Amino acid sequence: MLIDNEQCINLLKEELNKKGELQLTVHGDSMLPNLNNGDVVKVQSCNEYNIGDIIAYYTISENNVNIIVHRVIFVREKYVLAKGDNNSFIDPIKIDLNSILGKAEKIRGEI
Repeated sequence: MLIDNEQCINLLKEELNKKGELQLTVHGDSMLPNLNNGDVVKVQSCNEYNIGDIIAYYTISENNVNIIVHRVIFVREKYVLAKGDNNSFIDPIKIDLNSILGKAEKIRGEI
């Protein structure tokens, strides 16, 4: 059985609501030196985000759901801007608050 992007996001949100947290493995180096490839983060839902928070948010492009873990650098009423600590550029989208899964914090180093 194949699930579509919307079903995938709904399953993630249901799991987050049921358990109160999600654990995700970091892939890539955009958050070095704070998060390394292979680190595990705990994501907890939150209603308010501040500059400096590390968040997990999702984007949907074509047939892919991407979950991105980056740091909030700008906050407005309906969206935030984020950037990877190791990136020289700001993420190219305004992140709608509904696309944010929650705040992320490292719980385990490389597996």
